[in-house]
This record gives sequence, C-alpha cells and structure tokens, in this order.
Amino acid sequence: MQVREIPKPVPAAGDVLVRVEAASVNRADLDAIVPRWAFLRLFFGLRRPRVKRVGLDVAGVVEAVGEEATRFKIGACAWATAAPWGRRRASTAVL
Repeated sequence: MQVREIPKPVPAAGDVLVRVEAASVNRADLDAIVPRWAFLRLFFGLRRPRVKRVGLDVAGVVEAVGEEATRFKIGACAWATAAPWGRRRASTAVL
C-alpha cells in the first residue's frame, strides 16, 4: 500500500466530485486478489492480480459537479460502485 498526495481532481462535463466519507472492501475485492474460482484468473490476472488496489464502493457528499451533470447537486449524498476496474481509495473521487 502506498500513501501519497495527489492534486484534487476536477470533474469532467458529466461527472461529479464526491468527498468520500465511507468506503468498503468486500468479497469482490478479495476475488480480484485471490480468486475463488480458477476461471476468474482470466479476468484478474493469470499469475498475479492485474489491479493491486482494492475498494469498489464509495459513499459521500457531492463537492462539485460538471457542466452537464444535472442529476446531483452540491451537498447531495452519493454512492457509487466503481466495478469492475475503477478502484477508488482517496478522500475524493470523480464519479
């Protein structure tokens, strides 16, 4: 695991920026690292995991919205699943 500072992302036209207040690590994350079924290795890596980060689900509060994002407003609650490859593990996430 690596901790580092990165610039705060800016949402694209149809995206929202969420301040992450909760995140999960669940069975789907574990299957990406150590698959229970051999055929899953075709998707996640034959000898070792392709993606070494875990965390699919995030929940938080909308901080900024893109120009074309009309469904969410600043201050609204938001939840997202970043499956299958878009792992999020930060204080903010663009969804």
